[in-house]
Amino acid sequence: MSFLSADRELARDSYYAATMRRTQAFASLEGSVDADVGIVGGGLAGLSAAIELADRGHRVVLLEANEVGWGASGRNGGQVIAGLACDPTVIEKQLGIDEARRIWAMTIEGVDLIHARCRRFGIDCDWQPGFLLLAVNARKARELRHWRDRMARDYGYETRWIEPRNLPQWIASPRFHSGLHDRRGGHLNPLKYSLGLARAAAQLGVRIFEHSQVTRVSSGAPATLRTANGEVRAAHVLLAGNV
Repeated sequence: MSFLSADRELARDSYYAATMRRTQAFASLEGSVDADVGIVGGGLAGLSAAIELADRGHRVVLLEANEVGWGASGRNGGQVIAGLACDPTVIEKQLGIDEARRIWAMTIEGVDLIHARCRRFGIDCDWQPGFLLLAVNARKARELRHWRDRMARDYGYETRWIEPRNLPQWIASPRFHSGLHDRRGGHLNPLKYSLGLARAAAQLGVRIFEHSQVTRVSSGAPATLRTANGEVRAAHVLLAGNV
C-alpha cells in the first residue's frame, strides 16, 4: 500500500488538482500488449524516462495505478531549484570536489531540461521565475553570503546578493534581514507540468494506461507486468513508482 493510499488526508485533492481541469484521460489496460520497455509509474520519473526512450525509437508502455501525476509528482511544492537537499560540502567529503561539481552541474542540467521540455512541447505550467534564499538575522546573513561567495568561486554559480535596505523590494516582510536571488530557480504548477509530460509522451508514441495497477512483475525474456485486466510483455522494465 502506498503512503498516499494509507493517509486519507493526503489523498484528497491538492490545490493544483482543485484549480484545474484535466483535459486528457488514458484508458486502463485491457488484454496483452508488447513493448521494448515497460514503465511502472506515471509521475515525473516515469514520464520523463518514457519521453527519453521514445525519442530514441523504443516502444514504451507506461502503467499508472491512479492517474498520471496523481502522487507526489503532481502535488509537491513546485519549487525548481538547483542543487541537492544537502549542502555541496557533504558531497565533497564523500566523493571529492570534482565529483561534487559534476553532481551540481547535473542539477542545473535538470532545471534547464524542464525549460527545454516546456518550450519543445508547449507546456504551460504557470512558471514564475526566481528563487529567494533569505537570512533572518545578521549572523545568518554572514553565513549565507559566505556560502554564496564559495559557490561562485568553487562552482562558478553566480547569484545576486540583496542588501537589507533593498530587501523590501523583493519581499514585504519584516522577518528577514537580507538574502540572495537565484535567477535560475523558480516555481511551477507540478500537476500541469506532469500532465504536459504525459501529453508529450503520448505524442511521441508512448502508450499510457491509467487505473492499471501492476500487481505482479515476472522476470523472463520478456518480462511480464500484470494488472487486473491485462499484461505487458517487455524486454526491459523500469520501476518508477515510489519503490
